[in-house]
Amino acid sequence: PRKELNEMCFGELEGRLESDIFSQLKEYLENKAHYQFPRGENYDLVSARVEKVVKKILLESQKFNVLIVGHQAVNRAILGSLVDFPKEIFVNIDQPHHVIFEISERKTLFYHDIIKKKRGKYIRVRMR
Repeated sequence: PRKELNEMCFGELEGRLESDIFSQLKEYLENKAHYQFPRGENYDLVSARVEKVVKKILLESQKFNVLIVGHQAVNRAILGSLVDFPKEIFVNIDQPHHVIFEISERKTLFYHDIIKKKRGKYIRVRMR
């Protein structure tokens, strides 16, 4: 495990019940691309730390396929970095738990749905 691939830090909201932090969550969902959690991170900070480690991983494994397992915000940052999605797009990429993403050498994003046993070009982006 690489600590740089830890999930986004939610700061003061870590470990609290959703019902207790509803107003902050609402602000976040309305402005995912720019919202920073109190004493926590935003997508710019997550992207900066993730991009460095992903570049390192790719350099270390140039002759191999790479599988990175991560949490939602980190996965979105990886996809944004490797596929060159603008932040306003990658923060809204839908990530069902049963889907594996594949990035081709041409920076095309594919999904593999392990429940439906289906592969396709990824074009679905959920905007809020």
